[in-house]
Amino acid sequence: MNRTIQPQLKTIEQIKIIEAEKMLLDNGIPLYQIHAGTQELIKIEIIFPAGDLHQPIGVIASATAHLIDDGTSKYTSAQIAERFDFYGASIETGNDYHECTITLYVLNKYLEPCLQLLAEIITEAAYPVTEIESFVQRQKQNLIVNNEKVDYVARKQFKQALFGNHPYGATPELADFDALTRSDILKLHSSNYQWQSATIVAAGFITPSIIQTINKYLGAFTSNTTPIVQPDAAFKTIAIPKPQQQYFKKENAIQAAIRIGCLMVNRNHTDFKTLMVLNTAFGGYFGSRLMRNIREDKGYTYGINASLVSNLNAGNLVIATEVGQEVLADALEQIYFEMDRITNEPLPDMELDLVKQYMQGAFLRSLDGPFALAQRFRTLLSNNLSYAYYYQYLEVLQNVTPGQLLAMAQKYFNKQNMVQVVAGG
Repeated sequence: MNRTIQPQLKTIEQIKIIEAEKMLLDNGIPLYQIHAGTQELIKIEIIFPAGDLHQPIGVIASATAHLIDDGTSKYTSAQIAERFDFYGASIETGNDYHECTITLYVLNKYLEPCLQLLAEIITEAAYPVTEIESFVQRQKQNLIVNNEKVDYVARKQFKQALFGNHPYGATPELADFDALTRSDILKLHSSNYQWQSATIVAAGFITPSIIQTINKYLGAFTSNTTPIVQPDAAFKTIAIPKPQQQYFKKENAIQAAIRIGCLMVNRNHTDFKTLMVLNTAFGGYFGSRLMRNIREDKGYTYGINASLVSNLNAGNLVIATEVGQEVLADALEQIYFEMDRITNEPLPDMELDLVKQYMQGAFLRSLDGPFALAQRFRTLLSNNLSYAYYYQYLEVLQNVTPGQLLAMAQKYFNKQNMVQVVAGG
């Protein structure tokens, strides 16, 4: 290979994605299996509709998710951790606005004992008072520390300014943790962690015996509690915020954190795929306009990015960075300068070609391996989309024109609609 010769850029003409196959367990739980990879390793995700929108108040959903593996009627949290470690397995729990996910990574040969334990954790979670108290103290301490960081303050206030009283705009407060009780957690667990509302995604080296084991330990459960409580229908409607500028002073802060953005369409909208190309050119990768101007040319920051955030009921644009207090005014001016430029001038063909090549390569990397394929499928599943979405996305990458991007910028990137939040000295 002659490394003095630059490799030729190639356009991706066609791809074939390994798709998830759906089946039902004996109790009716949908199981989506993605058979890929050569290593005898498997990832199993169990998904419950138990995110923040399902909690009545405070931080109940996150506490319920994070404490679910901290003890059962038979085992303490230390014993559970020791058993998973013995088999070289690991378990992760987490939640977002809509869902809680419990994930198991394990070698195929140890799936049975680990899955048996995982099923017991979900069904018989004890939520010991000592573990809840420890969780509350850790979270309160983390929150106290975060509240002194300009980046956290800007992010928190930006969400509140953008979404108001909607749960998408909520962030934890110290009082939420003080009000948390074990009965709140048990109630949410009882109503929302029901097997009848679960979905399972398995990815890796899947064999018929793997399916049999999953069905044996997860397909026998039934739920006889009251039906799950659905989120209030009002959560589907989000008021458009008024354009505003807010400044939050933090004493002795050397840097200022900036958040600028507005409500935007989400992944289910036909414009979203084209908007992703536009946003990547604007501030979505290392060679973006915001990075070239504010980092490389001005040297005001280590990094700046613009992101399109897509949730089930809304989407939003957010531009985020931290700069020195002394250059704050000019940094803001340059952000809006680039916003004006991208809404008034078509992208040069060479710049657009570079963005397309970058995005196609990033898309291919995101399909590399069974776990990456599972993550891609989870995006579709959470947004009620089919695999056609990804093939349409690739088609947009191949065919989008500067004129289409300019029209999209003029439609969505209006600086008069922006919410601006700054936290600093």
